[in-house]
Amino acid sequence: GTYDALLFGVVFTGVQKQKPFKGEEKKPQPQVKFLFEIPGLLRDDGQTQTMAKTVNAMTSERSNCVKIINAISNRTLNAGELQALVSSSEPLKELVGSAVVINVDKFTTDDGKEISYIKDFLPLDARIPKPEATREQLFFTPLVPDLKVFSELTKYTKDEIMRAENAKSFPRELHQAHVADQEQESSSKPQ
Repeated sequence: GTYDALLFGVVFTGVQKQKPFKGEEKKPQPQVKFLFEIPGLLRDDGQTQTMAKTVNAMTSERSNCVKIINAISNRTLNAGELQALVSSSEPLKELVGSAVVINVDKFTTDDGKEISYIKDFLPLDARIPKPEATREQLFFTPLVPDLKVFSELTKYTKDEIMRAENAKSFPRELHQAHVADQEQESSSKPQ
């Protein structure tokens, strides 16, 4: 289906290994995860449904990252703006809170599990009111980490960040926060 959504978070996950393409190994790439809330859909717990889309943080005009940014900003970025994306994360931080239309599709895994994913992005029609946000906005980059934001990320996303090819270059306090999370998690598991 097609849904009005809000970009409530942008999370840079570091330089990640890539899946091989046509049997050829691909060079690791920096990745960014866009987090969306869909105010028109509620989960069983009453909170708004969320979805994420992780893409390589590339600035070629045909990249998924640029397609998402163009849809969210409702315009086509020029070469100078694309270059700014390479040199700073600030342009993406400014998009948090923006509305976009997402096209969600589903597929069924071999074991019968149905998986939903974001297939496409479209600009929100300017005549349509922007959906109301219900989730706290967040922005995270591991190179200059906000540890409060890091603590609010899912375990999966935290582990993904710390598995990055460039994780050794992340600040020491981020590594310490991740170790503390792992220790807390293991101490809370029943023996």
